[in-house]
Amino acid sequence: MIALPQPSLDPRAPRIAVLAAMDQELRPLARRLAVERVEQLGSCRVILGRLGRTPLLVVRTGEGRRLAAAGATATFERHRPARALVLGVAGALSPALPREAIVAARCVRDGERDGASTDTAWLERALRVPGVRAGVAVSTARILHSAAEKTRAGRELSGEEPATVDLESAALVEVAARFGIPCLVLRAVCDAADEDLPLDFERCRDASGAIRRLAVLRQALAHPGRVPELWRLGRRVARCAERLADVAQHLLEHEEETR
Repeated sequence: MIALPQPSLDPRAPRIAVLAAMDQELRPLARRLAVERVEQLGSCRVILGRLGRTPLLVVRTGEGRRLAAAGATATFERHRPARALVLGVAGALSPALPREAIVAARCVRDGERDGASTDTAWLERALRVPGVRAGVAVSTARILHSAAEKTRAGRELSGEEPATVDLESAALVEVAARFGIPCLVLRAVCDAADEDLPLDFERCRDASGAIRRLAVLRQALAHPGRVPELWRLGRRVARCAERLADVAQHLLEHEEETR
């Protein structure tokens, strides 16, 4: 559960935005917050609070490029954060990345297009955290659910650093750049490059890009043999989110020390 409300923060204090697509990706970090209030900006939810003495905006944007961009835009217009940190699970495009590896993106690519660089100072700090490695975050328009799809996408990156794949990173970095906000992307590997997801989640998305939980349930009922694997995937997402929260807390506490 989220911590009980605490006395209001100084409204003039610069906040850092921590953004992710899904509640599951933010839950471990949200549990560590002293919460001031919660805002709803359309389909985007923003928790205002602090981690230690660092003022934060913890932002659940929604899944997919469209909702991510809309949520980030609404948040940045209202609050103008000093920095932005993108968290979330991802698939691996590189065989060198095992499950639950943490990748700090040196650059973010929108499909096959050239990548945008992330914030160098935060990247350097992240790479000093044990277990964090540098890489490339690739965003695609659809969920790559099979090993074959990930292998094909990975071939486009030959010679580059280890790469992850997700839906939202490119959109969030693009919005941050438009507002002039330094940004870093941290991704935790949920499924390895040679691994199929238990279900085709792309078939479960609605017109906005969000995953319909009822559609996931229907697929699971149609393929009951995959339910244990789906359950294990959920547990892995939870472990990845805990690791991401640990790295984020390290970065955010260091940010407070340097101000």
